Amino acid sequence: MSDINVKELNRKLEELFVNPLHAEIENLESEPFSLGVERIAPSNIARRELGAIHPFSPFDNEQLEVAGDFARKYEHILAVASDHESGLAQIVAAFAQDTASKDVLAAQYGMRLFLVHHPDVRGLELPALEKQYPDFIKLNVENQILLEMRGAGGAISFEAAVSTGEPDIKQFREDILLNEHHIHWHVVYDRRKIVDRGGEMFLYMHRQMLARYDAERLSVNLLRVEAFSQYEGPVDPYDPGLPSSGNRKLAVEDVTKLKNGRTGIKGKFELYLNNPKKAVDLLGNDTEWRASNEPENLNDSQRENNFHGSGHGAVVNLSVATSTVEDELMGDPATACRHAFFWRWHKEVDNLYDEFLQRMPVNAFGGGPEVRINKIILCREDGLPTVGDLQQIGKEAFADWEAAFQDGPFEGGGATITTTDELQTVYKMYEQIKYLTHKGFAYFLRVENLSSRDIESTVRIFIAPEQTQEDYRSWIEMDKFVAKLSPGKNVIYQNAKESSVIQKPAVLEPNPERTQGDRGCQCGWPYTLLLPRGNEEGMPYVMMVMLTDWNEDKVSESTCGSISFCGVTNQNQPYPDSRALGYPLDRPMAGIADTLITNPHMATRPFKIRHLGMEG
Repeated sequence: MSDINVKELNRKLEELFVNPLHAEIENLESEPFSLGVERIAPSNIARRELGAIHPFSPFDNEQLEVAGDFARKYEHILAVASDHESGLAQIVAAFAQDTASKDVLAAQYGMRLFLVHHPDVRGLELPALEKQYPDFIKLNVENQILLEMRGAGGAISFEAAVSTGEPDIKQFREDILLNEHHIHWHVVYDRRKIVDRGGEMFLYMHRQMLARYDAERLSVNLLRVEAFSQYEGPVDPYDPGLPSSGNRKLAVEDVTKLKNGRTGIKGKFELYLNNPKKAVDLLGNDTEWRASNEPENLNDSQRENNFHGSGHGAVVNLSVATSTVEDELMGDPATACRHAFFWRWHKEVDNLYDEFLQRMPVNAFGGGPEVRINKIILCREDGLPTVGDLQQIGKEAFADWEAAFQDGPFEGGGATITTTDELQTVYKMYEQIKYLTHKGFAYFLRVENLSSRDIESTVRIFIAPEQTQEDYRSWIEMDKFVAKLSPGKNVIYQNAKESSVIQKPAVLEPNPERTQGDRGCQCGWPYTLLLPRGNEEGMPYVMMVMLTDWNEDKVSESTCGSISFCGVTNQNQPYPDSRALGYPLDRPMAGIADTLITNPHMATRPFKIRHLGMEG
């Protein structure tokens, strides 16, 4: 097939992927700016209410199976086609028919499943999220106006929202790359498929999202998100900074389902603990209702409660009772993060996770590799040489291990490295899209190999706001990689663009021409949000580095993508780290600060994250 035909197929695919409930956008210039209005156009609301579009949410077990049927249909078309190129054309033609039906939303999700999981879909690509959900652009522009109003003193009608820092948090929730990560992760970790440690990954990845959300809230003087633990209580509206109407309480049957789901899972805690190696994975499988071949997850009617998905579904049901269309965002993993209640619900799910971990034995940190971490050094990219071997330059620049370390310029290898105790974030604009990002940075680690042989170590890097560092749930994973250490003194260099947490290659801006088709490499946290926002004064943080023995950790290897959040490219292989996800901060730990400085293979350092506002 020629290039022009491939482009034409993808152009057609892009048109067919526009979500019909998010397609029409009000004209910002001709209509008065108002928050809390229904963003979904009236014509599309009517289409849904008249039954022209069947409801769909992959958080619902039965509806996910409908999407799976579409995925299998596209797989079959490709399998029986006379050649690959004609098969792709036939798939797009079938997709066009499917998206013209009442099951358009299920067909779109089915196509996602097909494109991400089929081993040989050369040519077809998923379009960027804002092309599928054009109202992302509208909401981004609206929030810019609100942020500018706050900077100018605010307007009376929006005074509460403007004064609380809520617009900054809304900016985070509405971030296009954040939402793209969330739906892509759920497609990659399709819960109909058995994936090694998939339940554990579900719990851990969402815990990391919460840790980052809490850090964002602290940066604008808001409290950490509160769990939705009183199921009979009021449900937060889409935008809590604005007034809401109606009785925002869940239906009685939904409250009962949530209570039964939570009680049923807690009732299985002892069963999970009988299998300590897989205990957290078993918990995650039941919490998300993930496919499993483990006996602890099978033949259990409690799994039908689908605790996690039922929380999403209960708010979607609320949208019908209160005629608040924006509550339907909770039913779609591409939009759920935009709703304030998403974070409260996931904190409740995470609380259940924490209750279980409180029963697990604490980690023991003795017997680590024969290494001693001497210094954690930070550099912004504007302080790094633009040419040369930075590993070697760093080794020469930081060769004096005896002198007291003070941030500033260091000479080595004919170049200068300038170190810092401050990392920086900024807002930037890409066309109409405002987004949070950061100044690039890198780590240098001075590590002494105390043995007489080469050692391969897993380097694990985490950060936490200084004020919450004693809460193990507040630590944010930044990187995990393998370093080879020669006997004696070593300097390890790692650029943040190589982080194990992020999508690869690092996406530096929300360019709408990007695609998200590759299962392995394009699954991961956005590089732009790798650093939390920080504040204008320089928010105090703590960084922790731990080295473990790679020979003990190693299971399999992954060549690309977010190892931390997405595992290996081939999901038939085991997860590439034998230790618990989030280790060593994967479970409660008494006296975290003291523990991290009393083991030679662990170290901490203070630093600041300063937010510089809008760049330029």
